[in-house]
Amino acid sequence: MPRVNKIVPAAGLAALLAVSVITPASTASGSTGGSAQAGVGALWRSPVEVNKAMVAYYYDQLFNHGNYAVIDQYVSPDLIQHNPGVADGAEAQRKAVMGLRAQFPNSQSPIIRVIGQGDLVLLQHQSILVPGTAGSAVMDIFRVSHGKIVEHWDTVQTVPASTASGNDMFAELSSSGDQSTVLSEAVVLSYYARLTGGHDLRAVDRYVSPSLIQHDPALANGSAAVKAAFAARLQANPQLHFSSLKVIADHDLVSLRYHVQNGPDDLGQAVNDIYRVSHGKIVEHWNVVQNVPATSANDNTMF
Repeated sequence: MPRVNKIVPAAGLAALLAVSVITPASTASGSTGGSAQAGVGALWRSPVEVNKAMVAYYYDQLFNHGNYAVIDQYVSPDLIQHNPGVADGAEAQRKAVMGLRAQFPNSQSPIIRVIGQGDLVLLQHQSILVPGTAGSAVMDIFRVSHGKIVEHWDTVQTVPASTASGNDMFAELSSSGDQSTVLSEAVVLSYYARLTGGHDLRAVDRYVSPSLIQHDPALANGSAAVKAAFAARLQANPQLHFSSLKVIADHDLVSLRYHVQNGPDDLGQAVNDIYRVSHGKIVEHWNVVQNVPATSANDNTMF
């Protein structure tokens, strides 16, 4: 079976979940035996892998099968919500999903990638409200504590009709890179710090492959396009500022979520990137970008 942080076909996801998901009660108690749902897989899976499988199962059941019982099973009643369209709490989440599925009964959200580190799990998926349309590219981040989802962030972008690179926003076009989480994370964080903090364009040359495979729909393939785009934005916005960094590193994949503002008065954008690292270089990049709204259904900000 391929690793879960590759593209996840429906059959592969079902097989993974059949042996990986354990109940909140068994997680909280520290039991490794799991339940009938867990099977033998829970005996050898790490806490991070269990969290990844639980979140994927929760999301798949809720959004692809309309199983609202998973909200009671896996979501804290006091869920902290950063989606600006949804209030805090499990009941607000239930109301939002029920309303969405009532309006779009045939909607589907196939999961593309699942990555996790510590208590955080990221799902990359395609939200298709109307079958036959491209829908939206979405990256959700969940914080898990004692088998319950306690906090949630997401970033959503409409899938465009075409891209500058010719690559879609989801495909995986590189081979597996470094398997070392520590090395991959160090490469990406060094790149981010030098580029966004120091505005040092040499970071692109140092850390990005010249043949970068690009899934940002606005950019062509290659490191030169990244350098040109950042230089142009910085020239137009000399007060360009990055903050609220959230990192999830899992083998050769590293997710960065952050707030970018053109200046202090700009509401800015929520950005979620996923980078693949191979031999010390970033070789493939996916992202979603969402404008920060002026108002929110909760008081938590998007970050």
